[in-house]
Amino acid sequence: GIKILHMCKKNFQTIIDEIDKHLETSGKRYFNEFFIGISKDAASDLSNKHYVKQDENWWIYRTAETHQIAQEVKKYYAEKGMRNNPDEAEDDENAIQVYCYAVTPITTERVWN
Repeated sequence: GIKILHMCKKNFQTIIDEIDKHLETSGKRYFNEFFIGISKDAASDLSNKHYVKQDENWWIYRTAETHQIAQEVKKYYAEKGMRNNPDEAEDDENAIQVYCYAVTPITTERVWN
């Protein structure tokens, strides 16, 4: 059942509002303590590309209505100072999920496309 919630496609402002609300629970103060990315399978990328422990670390992902909206959300947070890979999934129209996680000594921010 939980996966269905994430698959609900959302607009730019809804995603920003939900990420901002969740950011308040992170205990962190600076945008550069987070990574923002886009993907066609955010849950997999969080675990397998970034080594986020989903039961321990702070993270969130949301599904956008379109690839362009996902890119706009990523750009919004990147401009605030979140770490990101500018080329990640740039041309992949199926990459409509936006994910964000708190950087820890165990996570890796290096991403291969």
